[in-house]
Amino acid sequence: MALRLIQHLRSPEFQHVAIVLTDRPQDRSADFEKVDGLARYTCPLDTGHRAAFVRNMGQLLSSIKPDCVLAYNFGNHAWVAMAAHRAGVPRTLVRVAGSPTRDWRTRWRSTILAHLARPFCAGEIAVSHTVARELTHGLGLPRRRVAVIPNGCDVEQIEREVAAARGLAGRSSGWRILMVSRMDDAKDHGTLLRAVERLRRASRQLRLTLVGDGPLRAENERLATSLGIRDAVEFLGNRSDVSAHMAQATVVVHATHTEGMPNVLLEAMAAGVPIVASDIPPVREVLDDGRCGLLVRPRDAVKMADAIERVHDPDVAGPFVDAALRRVRAEYSISECVGRYAALLDGAVVEGE
Repeated sequence: MALRLIQHLRSPEFQHVAIVLTDRPQDRSADFEKVDGLARYTCPLDTGHRAAFVRNMGQLLSSIKPDCVLAYNFGNHAWVAMAAHRAGVPRTLVRVAGSPTRDWRTRWRSTILAHLARPFCAGEIAVSHTVARELTHGLGLPRRRVAVIPNGCDVEQIEREVAAARGLAGRSSGWRILMVSRMDDAKDHGTLLRAVERLRRASRQLRLTLVGDGPLRAENERLATSLGIRDAVEFLGNRSDVSAHMAQATVVVHATHTEGMPNVLLEAMAAGVPIVASDIPPVREVLDDGRCGLLVRPRDAVKMADAIERVHDPDVAGPFVDAALRRVRAEYSISECVGRYAALLDGAVVEGE
């Protein structure tokens, strides 16, 4: 989202500088190097030496002299905000993308860091109304501090990429089930794998493509093998050609335990692919209470298999796809998102002055 904001919010009034908090080769810092004219810095965050980080970041910000700092790392934003205050930056804001109360450990840590940051951070930007409620009701932050700006989706670009990919390859035979997600304990690949196993036992010709990597990849591969469906499952790891896989998918599944706001659902809505997803609050919010995709009780492989089968009926899928495209264009376009950020950041700079 930082990259999208930088690319789409460029004008004499808004000039961007990117500070990446890690220099590890597996991070996305290289993506910022591709943006023409973007000043980019690195300030590694060593959680064991936070005082040194605050000092180093403060020195860096003193040399840059920004009007506003927008932090993308809720929790660690406390140290960024302290550094910005030390450097005399008028205003710091933090974007909150994930669930800050997903479990008791996360809630405990988030509460401490959120309130530690309050004297130095002007406010929080929640990516969904669900996250906003977690910040106010779960962490006890005042409502006046929290703005809601959903993630933006470049609908037209995705439509072009998907159309081009379909034109080159065409649709494959059989069902093509796609899930795009990091493989960690926040997501529920296990339920999807068990649903696929049920569909295979019902003699459905299908292939499951899993895009994404993470600490649970090996466990998911073992589960696919134990279920006897390993030959029908592709583990592709991290990919930059998600639109090409959307173009081949007959359904996108998002099985998850917790979310802030699922970007992949916005991309699937723009791509015109039917959706089956776990029925949790932020997913329900994006899918408009089930008007834009089938919602399934979490951890229920039977219901998930049934839903996947249902959306392969064009009469069922068609209204969902049409409603999803209308909604993503109206509510989650990149222009709408950028406009909200522009208004907020412009106000932040004026008030800071």
